[in-house]
Amino acid sequence: MKPGRKPQSAEILQLRGTYDPSRPRVGAVEALPGDPIRPQWLSGRARRIWDDKCARCKARGQHIRGCEDALAQYWALEADLIERRRREGYVPVAMINAHRIFCGEFFDTPALQNIRPAGGGKDNPFAGHGKKPA
Repeated sequence: MKPGRKPQSAEILQLRGTYDPSRPRVGAVEALPGDPIRPQWLSGRARRIWDDKCARCKARGQHIRGCEDALAQYWALEADLIERRRREGYVPVAMINAHRIFCGEFFDTPALQNIRPAGGGKDNPFAGHGKKPA
């Protein structure tokens, strides 16, 4: 595996203002049209989480069609974490780590959703440092 950070998608680079059209980042798999198909085995809380999170992904323009199996595992794990926490008051760390990894894969954490504007923002007092004077 290549060291370093995972490459960012072209959509995220455009939002950050760091997209360079001479270096396109084309996804390995094209986005499939339509809504994701919920697996039949999901039930109860996991099914409600599926409906809520699919709507949230659609609202932010995230293409998740074709990832239904991984999403079902991710959101079933989340439902299980909630149930165990309520029932036993304890959740195994391995389950929390697995959930954290799923969150990272599907950009489902606040840190992955923070996107800085191009140029560091107008109100950033340090934005001009390191630039040649005009």
